[in-house]
Amino acid sequence: MSKVLAFLQQLRVEIPKLIRESATSLYVVCGNESADFDSIACAISYAYFEHVKDPKRVFVPIINIPREDLTMRRDVTYALSKMDINEDVLFFREDLIQLKQDFGSIYAVIVDHNELPKPSKNFITDVVGILDHHADKKLYMNANPRVLTVTGSCSSLVTNYWSEQLDKTTYNEALKECAPLLISAGLLDTANLKYKVENPDVEAFKHYSSLDIPYFVQFDTVFKDLRAAKDNIDGLTVKQLIRKDYKEYDFKNKKNKLNIGVASIVEPVESLYKRFESKENFLEDCYSYQKEFELDCLIVLTSWNDKDVGRFRRELAIFPSADKFDDIKDVCTKSVNLKLEVLDEEKPKYVLYEQFDLSSSRKKVMPYMQDVYASI
Repeated sequence: MSKVLAFLQQLRVEIPKLIRESATSLYVVCGNESADFDSIACAISYAYFEHVKDPKRVFVPIINIPREDLTMRRDVTYALSKMDINEDVLFFREDLIQLKQDFGSIYAVIVDHNELPKPSKNFITDVVGILDHHADKKLYMNANPRVLTVTGSCSSLVTNYWSEQLDKTTYNEALKECAPLLISAGLLDTANLKYKVENPDVEAFKHYSSLDIPYFVQFDTVFKDLRAAKDNIDGLTVKQLIRKDYKEYDFKNKKNKLNIGVASIVEPVESLYKRFESKENFLEDCYSYQKEFELDCLIVLTSWNDKDVGRFRRELAIFPSADKFDDIKDVCTKSVNLKLEVLDEEKPKYVLYEQFDLSSSRKKVMPYMQDVYASI
């Protein structure tokens, strides 16, 4: 049994014990609401390192999605299965809600984000630590640690931070247990160390290179296997595909506030029409999602390598509520840095754009569009 699995199982014993002892507060390590591999790896690994540092202090890693959504993240479940970890020992958004009821005060270290998202904001009393590689929102300035650094992967920040907190022998032993998750996250986020690799990523992979974990240090093989699992969307419904990699954002200006849901999908819209048997089927399910979750707009971002033209491509599709169609389209029109060109439009329901700014994924696109809306 891996020590990470034993740690997770032990939490299921420790939490009821704390409740019986009438504890009124609990620490968690909370990943972001898209719960991609990086976010999940950082939450579990950071909590495990805290356990190694002081087994008497309880830190619960939270995967910030509903439990039922984990199965859509096939790269994550693939790597966890290599460690004999299944969803039964993991903690999800439902658990966070229950922990809030049981303890009253929840103090969070947040990883792979630096602003609490709406799904978890009401259940966290305060943010006491941050490790993140997104733009600094200048919140929770008293958090300690408060590490916000540009990296390809937030997992590298976790790896490097804990190398400075533990003695070398203890650190290397703990890192070996977490490394399958941390290595996998780093490889996925940097496309096998070929994309957006920063100095912290290089430093982290130096730590991994000396570890004796035969499969996970075969970086080319691991990346290929993980990428295949991540890109496998066979059998998913449109709703599941949206929720597979999903975040919500607030757009605010002097007059209004918009609730925007954003899904990232690894296939072009034209292929999605075929996958779900018709354009009408796919669009109707997207409209239904926008209405079910009371969004002012659902945005779908697609990205893929187009073998026919020999280059990487991106699309951006908007599914606004009818009364917000003009506002959302205006934001797109004024988001000139994204270099959007209309491919298809059905007013007042849908616009599909090709995005010629290929360097901007959701991490950059959404903050930029938020700024554009704020200026209107």
